[in-house]
Amino acid sequence: MVKSEVLTPFKFSNRYSVFFFLCIFIIVSRGVLELIFDKQISYFIQAIVWALFIVSLHLNSNFKYKRNCKLQIVIFSSLLYIASILISSIITYHDKSYEYLWIYVLVSFYFLFLLISSSSINHAISNKINYIGPISLITIYVSLFGFLEQFAVINLMPGSWYTFGLIRPASTFGSMQHYAIATAMLSFINMEIYISKKSKLHLFAASISVIASFFSFTRSGAMIIIIGLFVYIIFVIFYSISLMRIARMNLFILLFIFFTIFFILLQYYETKVVERIFSSIDTNELGNNFRIKAWMNGVRLWLDSNILFGSYTGYITNSTNRLSSGFSYVVESSFIQQLLNFGLIGTFSFYSLLFLQYFLINKEHLF
Repeated sequence: MVKSEVLTPFKFSNRYSVFFFLCIFIIVSRGVLELIFDKQISYFIQAIVWALFIVSLHLNSNFKYKRNCKLQIVIFSSLLYIASILISSIITYHDKSYEYLWIYVLVSFYFLFLLISSSSINHAISNKINYIGPISLITIYVSLFGFLEQFAVINLMPGSWYTFGLIRPASTFGSMQHYAIATAMLSFINMEIYISKKSKLHLFAASISVIASFFSFTRSGAMIIIIGLFVYIIFVIFYSISLMRIARMNLFILLFIFFTIFFILLQYYETKVVERIFSSIDTNELGNNFRIKAWMNGVRLWLDSNILFGSYTGYITNSTNRLSSGFSYVVESSFIQQLLNFGLIGTFSFYSLLFLQYFLINKEHLF
């Protein structure tokens, strides 16, 4: 285990830390890449760079197969998912002769690679990497670009748009949704680092990423922060009471009070920020109305098709139309998308692999 004092925010003591910083920088900079390359090439660069980083974590790996429950579930779910992909692809091509299905098949295999790689990385290499420094720098970097867009200091980046006559920034991500969701997630990550390392830089990064997500006018980010903070506080209170530890509880109760007062004040002044956020739970709001119809249509298509395996492989996704000239569309739900593409078996195996990631988290980060 790496000693905590080695992981100072700006210390990049080895090539793996530098490589991680460069990789994560490219991952969040698709919008910048699109200023130079086509969108498809930018996606490809992202995928290759992150795959190289994951592969680097397996160099000289001392991984040995051990007969344990978690690893057996990973292997079983992976094989089941591969089988569902292949069978669903055959069914789709037989019924529809859809020649672009191979794109989503490759995308799915790529995500399968990411999901199973966490079970076999070389921890001797992983433990050498300074993760905390790049995370704070990346947070400040993407938030800063978002703010510069909103204040019209720079031109709109690729993927940005307007709502209520105000700018919805994509920052460096190339996507408004990715920017809002990523900054919301980064706020929790930076706060966790602040709690464990007492780094004021990460407290600052957490604060500006919360502001960036809320004022992005993309509802997903705000809802992630609100729901995530609420769930976090419930767990913190439970563990604090049961383990007689109150340090974290005090911190997050203060945060909860702060955000509650913040939203009450915003609601009192009827700002566009709050109107946008609370429209998330309004089923009559235009975007939500469309999503509900898309969900219902997706469920109807699945029930009318092969339930166990998919009959729409490559059709129900935005990967196909973004990476090729093929036609595809979305149903605004990743769960329904999996059902239509790979059926009940593929969906079950995919989410099994996804939920298993929780059990691979370092227990020091779990309350």
